Formats: sequence, structure tokens, C-alpha cells
Amino acid sequence: MEKTLSVKDFAKETGRFPNQIYMLVRKGNQFRKLRHITVNKKLYIPVGELTNFPFTPADAVRIKLTKKIKTLQNTVRKLRADLWKCKY
Repeated sequence: MEKTLSVKDFAKETGRFPNQIYMLVRKGNQFRKLRHITVNKKLYIPVGELTNFPFTPADAVRIKLTKKIKTLQNTVRKLRADLWKCKY
């Protein structure tokens, strides 16, 4: 199971107020809602959301570019492996 943070801890880590985090969970922003787990009416947010949630438009662009770069890196690895197989 992935490690989670309470709303207060997540707010401290991101430099926001807890009520802002509640709104991101409930309504989201222009990109998406914040992923969460509810246990006994308490909200817990996965730690991965600290780096994967687009708080600003610049974050959204950064996340998209990072995903594209990872895809390209995987493609290059596969092509290198195929070339290596062809040589030997």
C-alpha cells in the first residue's frame, strides 16, 4: 500500500492551507482533482501527489513533458536492445 499524508501534513508540505487542499480534493482545479483515500471521514492523500499533481499550468506542462521524455527513453532503450540483438 502506498504511503499517505493527512490533509494537514499535505498542506504543510505544499505550503498551502488545509481548506485549499480540501477544495482540491472535492472540486479540483482546471486540470484534475487531487487523488485521495477516505477512512472514517478523514482524507488521506498519497505521497505521490506531491510531485504528480499539477498545482499550476507550468506544473501541468512539466508533468506532460516528463511523461513524454520517459516514453522516448523507453523507446530508445528498446531500439538499442534490438540493434544489439541484430549485431550478435
